[in-house]
Amino acid sequence: MSYSYSDLYKFARDGNVEMVKSLIDQGVDVNVQTQSGDTPLLAAVNGDHVEVVKALLTSDKIDVNLQDNYKWAPLHLACLKGFLNVVKALLTSDKIDVNLQIFNGCTPLHFAVSNFRHLVETLLNANGIDVNLQDNEGHSPLHIAARKSVLHPIELLLNSNGIDVNLQDNSGKSPLHIAAGRQFADVVESILNSNGIDVNLKDNDGKSPLHIAIENNHSEVIESLLNSNGIDVNLQDNSGKSPLHIAAQEGLVDVVYALLKSDKIDVSLQDNYGKTPLYYAVKNGHGSSVGLLLIEANKSKNGVDGKDPDPDEDGWHAEYHQNTDTELTMMGKHIESEYLI
Repeated sequence: MSYSYSDLYKFARDGNVEMVKSLIDQGVDVNVQTQSGDTPLLAAVNGDHVEVVKALLTSDKIDVNLQDNYKWAPLHLACLKGFLNVVKALLTSDKIDVNLQIFNGCTPLHFAVSNFRHLVETLLNANGIDVNLQDNEGHSPLHIAARKSVLHPIELLLNSNGIDVNLQDNSGKSPLHIAAGRQFADVVESILNSNGIDVNLKDNDGKSPLHIAIENNHSEVIESLLNSNGIDVNLQDNSGKSPLHIAAQEGLVDVVYALLKSDKIDVSLQDNYGKTPLYYAVKNGHGSSVGLLLIEANKSKNGVDGKDPDPDEDGWHAEYHQNTDTELTMMGKHIESEYLI
């Protein structure tokens, strides 16, 4: 009985390894494509038929990177599905392109970190893997992993050879920017501890990871960033706003307090509209923030250094708690012009 090319596709799709081997021996075209561009190898991968995949790979004519009409390649499909044994089988081929980018610019590693972290280690051990390739949106695998906020694949990537932790996507965001917008401080800590990290990198809006963390009010993430080496607490975004501007504007009193503990904080910074953090705290009626900022402003005016005050000695917290939000807001409405710009 003779079989056609389409029979090879059907047997591969159904996982019939013996018939697949027989047709390969008969010299049937192993790269035959259906109308949609599907191949026997893609069909075997899609069905998680690892033995069929191995059989097809024995052919010296197999194109292991051949894509269908939708630009899906076998290794990408296996990573999308999370088929570890199929991935391992494909990686045994010396023809496999582990860095192949498909229609959206994604590599197999992008899919692995996004969906199945158990595949990440396998791919990272592949010869010639490029961990920094970016998809059409500029996302590297580390960007994707940071967005998923799962620690294990992030640590694997951070420990891989040649990783660029400061790579920026199309919006200018680094993996740290992405992580700072989430609520998982352990992920942020892991990235902060990586070699060469730039904690002050700005995105296209001029925002640092600290700006992003404060905008999302993730207290533990903010604390991690404030404790990191080289953090610039006075960095201003494209509108001239510092992290303190944002915290004061939103009435995030705990964040305001944390920022004011920095000995390098500049409470008098003006944004592009000439406004200070104190202005926004008063304007929005955030009395507690007004109180803290007034205390710091008075200290600066009197020549007191900006080091972290001891609440038990200088009454920082006592003065803060003795005033209600309403009282402090009223006080803010009568601030001397030298403070309120």
